[in-house]
Amino acid sequence: MPAKVSRIALDEALSMLRAVTKPAPAVGCPTRLSVGCTLAEDVVAAEPYPKYHVSDKDGFGVPSALLKTASKDRPTKLRVVGTCAPGVEPKVARRGASCVRILTGAYLPAWCDSVVMQEDTVVDGANATFSQPAPVGANVYRAGSDVGRGETIFRRGHVVGPQDAGLLMSCGIYDLKVAPRLKIGVLATGSELVERPSAMRQGKVLETNRAVLLSLLSGLGFSAHDGGLVKDDIATISKAIGGGAARYDAVITTGGSSVGGRDMVADAIERLDGTKLFHGIRLRPSSTAGSALVNGRPVFVLSGLIQSSIVAVCSLVLPTLRHMQGLGGAGLATVQARLDRGVETTWSPSFARAIWVGLRVVKGGLHAKPFSVSSHSKRVISEADGFFLAHGDVRLRAGSLVDVRLPFGFRAAVAPPDGGSKG
Repeated sequence: MPAKVSRIALDEALSMLRAVTKPAPAVGCPTRLSVGCTLAEDVVAAEPYPKYHVSDKDGFGVPSALLKTASKDRPTKLRVVGTCAPGVEPKVARRGASCVRILTGAYLPAWCDSVVMQEDTVVDGANATFSQPAPVGANVYRAGSDVGRGETIFRRGHVVGPQDAGLLMSCGIYDLKVAPRLKIGVLATGSELVERPSAMRQGKVLETNRAVLLSLLSGLGFSAHDGGLVKDDIATISKAIGGGAARYDAVITTGGSSVGGRDMVADAIERLDGTKLFHGIRLRPSSTAGSALVNGRPVFVLSGLIQSSIVAVCSLVLPTLRHMQGLGGAGLATVQARLDRGVETTWSPSFARAIWVGLRVVKGGLHAKPFSVSSHSKRVISEADGFFLAHGDVRLRAGSLVDVRLPFGFRAAVAPPDGGSKG
């Protein structure tokens, strides 16, 4: 895999990777252990949530029809026939003109459709007196109001979070079909890089890419492993990549992918008898990205610029890993937004470029503010919410709709009333 770069279209690169990698079958996983896993199928609620009507207040569960004529002048008296507490099945039976004492969080008996707060009720021995009507559903968290039976809760490809697992189990879903959680090794190369601030001196650069990429991959549902920092030595790099290809399902290197003669990562892969797939794609700022097979495992060779690495992971690596998981090559979650201002591109029509944007909600709509920064900028990936791909030599006017990819999830802010910018 020599350092010479011959750039191909992103779609062509993805097709090559799909052709040499095989989708894996889904696996079963208990819902309680599914956090961080990627769903292999849509998930439908087996039970409604909540299963019964639940009281939002301490008070009295009543049939609202019995209180239609209740007023201060002509109050209605009902017999208290029992108590409903949280965690207890509501088996209290109705006996004529009756009500039930109920606590917050308790299920209502089937014959009650409203709750009157205790401060609006006068209790006298075994009776409760009501001085106003009780609308149907008052102070009641209705059965199925959160999730209905048969409702699709999450779609295939969703990464299960801790909050999701709780919801799923509450809807009667105790086992899931998930994609295999691929193990991804991430290593950095470069003799100019150091790991500790104490080692910094003129000419050295603090290595930070691995931390960003490991976090990004973990958030996308993969088991991300730190492959360490490797100095510019072909034999050492070759050993690190070969070891990673033996332990992990895929390997990502950051640094050492360039158009120059010092591209030691490419030479190291060649020494491993790796099969070169491509070196260079028509995507900026990831145009020097490459890939090869080592021991049958894909190795992705990315630039040392963090913007370039993130765009390549989102546009090239992620679809390939999703294909390997049996998920059809799905990419990042995207949202549509309108450009706050126009964007003009002046490069070759065969190229795409990632444009970083900040998102904000303005009068119910989502707007995107493009950033114009150097590809060396690290601040932009903290300030931006995501990026969209602009293709070729085009002019996008203000108000144009763009599909924004969200590497780190949805973080859009609501614009202040005066229309000021996101803080």
